[in-house]
Amino acid sequence: MERAHRTLDGRLRHVRHDQAAHRAVVSGGGFDAEDHALRDGGRETVVAAVSQGACGRAAITSPARTGPLVRVCGAEGATVDRIDRPELSRGTRANCW
Repeated sequence: MERAHRTLDGRLRHVRHDQAAHRAVVSGGGFDAEDHALRDGGRETVVAAVSQGACGRAAITSPARTGPLVRVCGAEGATVDRIDRPELSRGTRANCW
């Protein structure tokens, strides 16, 4: 689980560095194949890290993959919300889940 936390923290650091790019990627703002590949690759990296932490392996079945993917997509939405509402700390947001 520590690896999953490090992966998500790394993603948040990236978001802070380039908020506009993050917002465009996770909201589907780009329509070309490169934009979609970037978004999907980032999601797969995080899903694999979460799966590794939860299941002990990165490669899991498609039905089992749905749970981590839902969390990743939720985290993407939360990071966009965090950009818009920086006054809410990570701890405050964690208590909302």
